[in-house]
Amino acid sequence: MSLSFPASPTDGQLYQSWIFNAAKGVWAPNLAAQMVTSINGQKGDLGPTVVPGYGQLVRLSNQVVSSPVAFVAFTGITGAYDEYEIRFHSVRGGGDQNLMLGYSADNGATWNAGLTCTHASTIGASNGTPTGTGSGGAVGVLISPPIYNNSNVFGAHGFTRFSNPASSVFSKTFFGLATSISLGNIQYSGAFGGQVAAIFNAVRVICSGASNITDGNFSLYGVVK
Repeated sequence: MSLSFPASPTDGQLYQSWIFNAAKGVWAPNLAAQMVTSINGQKGDLGPTVVPGYGQLVRLSNQVVSSPVAFVAFTGITGAYDEYEIRFHSVRGGGDQNLMLGYSADNGATWNAGLTCTHASTIGASNGTPTGTGSGGAVGVLISPPIYNNSNVFGAHGFTRFSNPASSVFSKTFFGLATSISLGNIQYSGAFGGQVAAIFNAVRVICSGASNITDGNFSLYGVVK
């Protein structure tokens, strides 16, 4: 193999991947970083594209409650994700209340109409002592242990995940874990689940009784599949 270089080169002259060294009178490989201008014919931004991986959470909405509200709603839920997740922390409310998850088929115009939870269960504990099981109903799916409105209370913390909200084939299942530290430093914890048959496009977090939610941070995520 022979190489053919331009005649009468100047110092530092580049030719393909070679550079001329006038002091030594020779051509040498150019070891400087080469600029890639295309890959397989594709030009432009050749950097890596970040694609959310399996199981990654994409935050869609966040609501912070600092004054009493009747409920916290997330609307516009579609079939863009097979699963959604609501995360909440530092949630407090009036009285000995639980948090429930309600649902709407008309984007929040009405709630729970024809969407009563058909199956629900709770496995809970109070200061580590099992408290047995319970069930939900027309109010919604139970998603937290009791919460209180007290300045010395840490509130409830947890998440609930629901699947297939826009599917006409699959049932809509709910699953969540939560804990709370309430009056008298009593710690409650539990796993919560439920099932709804009908399609829905909005959900809301509401107290199980007539009390308001007084404090808390709530976020809705889509779960990448």
